[in-house]
Amino acid sequence: MYGYITPDKSNLLNKDFLLFRAFYCGICKTTAKYLGNIPRFTTNYDITFLSVFLHAYLSNIPEFSSQNCILNPFKKKQIAQPNSLLKDIVYLNIILASNNIKDKIIDKDGIKYNTASFLISKHYKKSKAALPEIDEIIKEEYKQLLMLEKENSPSLDRTSDCFGKMLLRCVISIIKKHKGNYQDINLKNLFYNLGKYIYYMDALDDLKDDYKHKRYNPFLIKFNNYSKREQFIKDNKSDIEYVVNITINQIIESFNRLIIGEGRDLLSNIIYYGLRRKFGLIMTTNKKQHKEKI
Repeated sequence: MYGYITPDKSNLLNKDFLLFRAFYCGICKTTAKYLGNIPRFTTNYDITFLSVFLHAYLSNIPEFSSQNCILNPFKKKQIAQPNSLLKDIVYLNIILASNNIKDKIIDKDGIKYNTASFLISKHYKKSKAALPEIDEIIKEEYKQLLMLEKENSPSLDRTSDCFGKMLLRCVISIIKKHKGNYQDINLKNLFYNLGKYIYYMDALDDLKDDYKHKRYNPFLIKFNNYSKREQFIKDNKSDIEYVVNITINQIIESFNRLIIGEGRDLLSNIIYYGLRRKFGLIMTTNKKQHKEKI
C-alpha cells in the first residue's frame, strides 16, 4: 500500500500509539516468519490500519508478547503475534506491494523498482498461491485502471472507482475467508471510499513528478492548468477539497455505523483526524510525502 493512512500523533493516546506499533511490528515479524527477512521492507502504515481494523471487526484480537525488534535489538516492545488472519494480511500486503512496484516500473520510475521487483518476486508467488482470489481481483482492477489511463480519462470518479473496488473486494475476500459478516453496507462503503481516498492522495502527491515525466494523473487531465505545483493547488483548491472531503466524510459516516469494540479509539483517531491531516500535508507542502515515523 502507500502510506497515506496514518494516526494523528497530536491526538493519539499513548495506549493507542503502543497498539498501533504492536500491530506494525506484528506485520513485520509475521512477514519474516512466513516469507523471510527481505520482504519486511513492504511493511507500511496502510496495511497496519487494515490489520487493526480486521482484527477488531472480526473480534479476533491477537496475542501480544514482549519481544526484541530487529531495528532495536536491545529494547523489548509489545508485538502482535502471528495468527491465521495476520498471515493472510501479510500475503495481501505482498500482493499489493508487488503490483504497486509493477505500476511504478510501467511509469519508468527508476532502477530501484526493478530491484524491488526482483527481491519480492518469489515472495509474491507464495502469497499469490495462498490468496489466488485476491491476486485476480488486483489484476482485474489494475487492468481497468490502466485502460482508463491510456484513454487519458479526465474522470476522477471513474479512475478512483477502480482503486475503491480493488480495496473493497480484497477486504471482502479476507473477511469471507475468516467467517465474518462481509455483507454489511457500512463496511463496503467504508473500504470503497478508503480506496478512493488512497488513489486521490497518491495522485496529488505525484503531481509534480507526473507533470515532469508526462505521466497520466487524473487531476492534471481534469483541470489542465498546471504550471507549478503551488499554483495548481491554489487554482483548483476548492474543487480538490470538495472531492476529497466528501470521500472522507463518507468514510467517517460508514465507520460511525459499524459496531467495533476493541481498538475503536485507535481506528477513530486515524479516520477522524489522520485522513484529513495527511490530506492537509499533501495540499500544503511542495515535496513528495515520505514515510513518517509513528
